[in-house]
Amino acid sequence: MGNPEQRLDREEIKARLREIIQAQLEEDEVEYDENNLDNLSELEIDSLSFVEIIFVIEDKFDVKSGGFSDEQLKEIKTTDDIADLIIAAKSAS
Repeated sequence: MGNPEQRLDREEIKARLREIIQAQLEEDEVEYDENNLDNLSELEIDSLSFVEIIFVIEDKFDVKSGGFSDEQLKEIKTTDDIADLIIAAKSAS
């Protein structure tokens, strides 16, 4: 099962994801409800901002081997979806 110190805590991941999303939305001057950062499909994120957010997430969480696939990216609707991808990527490495 791996070293407990290396195991990623889902809530910690989601908190870090919210911080990344919020920072990108502020940089892009997008209005948002800071209490609703978990539901990406309800945020007014354009495709460029979404890609920038994903690049930052892949970098911050050290997602290797080309990052998330196009198919995985199409399925992302919430921070839970991204957390699942991060946990799966970390488990595979």
